[in-house]
Amino acid sequence: WGGYSGVDLAVDEQGLWVLWGTNSNSYRLKATKIDVYQNSFIQTWTLNTGESMGSIGNAFVACGVIYCIDAYNSRSTTINFAYDTKTGLHWNPNIQFT
Repeated sequence: WGGYSGVDLAVDEQGLWVLWGTNSNSYRLKATKIDVYQNSFIQTWTLNTGESMGSIGNAFVACGVIYCIDAYNSRSTTINFAYDTKTGLHWNPNIQFT
């Protein structure tokens, strides 16, 4: 993610998500769930990752949980942040993978 804004799309079994941030929110990661039938926002979450988007390697969504990884261009990385959109809980899964 770079420039003045960053946007990434993600899809899971619950629908379409937009992962984004802008310079107006110090590039903190936000997630918005989209209603694809009415082309509208359902809900937006501001994630307290403790890092700006430039420090996050990438993010993905599975089962309504948003996961962040350390690096996208390394042979190995760590899932170091998870946020459950249903419960509002966040934690560090500390899952390393290659």
